[in-house]
Amino acid sequence: MTAAQSYLLLGLRLGRHVDGLVDSYYGPAELKAQVDAEELVPPGQLVEDASALHGSLDDGYLRDLVHGCWTYARVLAGEGMSYSDEVEGSYGVRPQRTPEAVFERIHAELDALLPGHGPLEERRRAWRDREITLEPEHWEGLAHAGPGPDDDAENAALLDAVRDGIRTALTPRQRQVLVSAVLEGVPIDVLAERLGSNRNALYKVLHDARRRLREHVAAAGFPEVSE
Repeated sequence: MTAAQSYLLLGLRLGRHVDGLVDSYYGPAELKAQVDAEELVPPGQLVEDASALHGSLDDGYLRDLVHGCWTYARVLAGEGMSYSDEVEGSYGVRPQRTPEAVFERIHAELDALLPGHGPLEERRRAWRDREITLEPEHWEGLAHAGPGPDDDAENAALLDAVRDGIRTALTPRQRQVLVSAVLEGVPIDVLAERLGSNRNALYKVLHDARRRLREHVAAAGFPEVSE
């Protein structure tokens, strides 16, 4: 078994202890089936497995990932660890305390940006919970912002191809995610919560939507268009 496969098994076994720890998985199906079928591996054993795998790897990305799993396994096993140590062990970055003045400045910026009156949190929640729609005007209104009139005809044709691609080449789910995240600027975390999904799944939908849209636009005679 390769080191990468051992890492996947380690992560999947940790994920059985905590819902949502593995929020998406695209690795070999047989590894997931193996973990789903076996008895729950105790945290102490996962600590030993992670330690052994970590010690067998050279410095690099995979070793860093295993170190994160090792750290989390130790937490699950009941090892006393400060929050800062846990974060650093999991992500390789030690958290620093943020001065209150930073939050005050950000709150002031949000206060100026969010519409309405009343407490900031209520306005933020109202903005976040606003309706996500799929009405055609959300993409039919795409406007040209090119450098000058000489290229208006070509850009108009390109925008027609983009609008047609959004309307005909995408699945309803792809259209919803693309329009909401790219055209309307809905944060991906907010969109994930509203759609009952997660960031990774929506990024995959967005990636596939952009690929389909590029293919459609290329077939319409604009092969050099890129993001």
